[in-house]
Amino acid sequence: MVCHLQAVWLLEDYAFELHKYSIEPIVIIYHNDFPLRISRKYKEFISSETMNLYAKYCETIFKHYKGEVKYLLNFNDFFN
Repeated sequence: MVCHLQAVWLLEDYAFELHKYSIEPIVIIYHNDFPLRISRKYKEFISSETMNLYAKYCETIFKHYKGEVKYLLNFNDFFN
């Protein structure tokens, strides 16, 4: 899965800046942050394929920030 590098760099910059001031960053992944193109292609989150890709998306983010960010949370409010 290809992540938008600008978003990755932005989060890295935030994490670096927060660490500089001894503030522990928290990254929250919200299900609406998932690429819209993929959601629409597989009929939103009804499809098991979308759920599998979303899990891979989260895993990619968790692996990328491992060691830089202690708190990585996956937040989904499907009943809003």
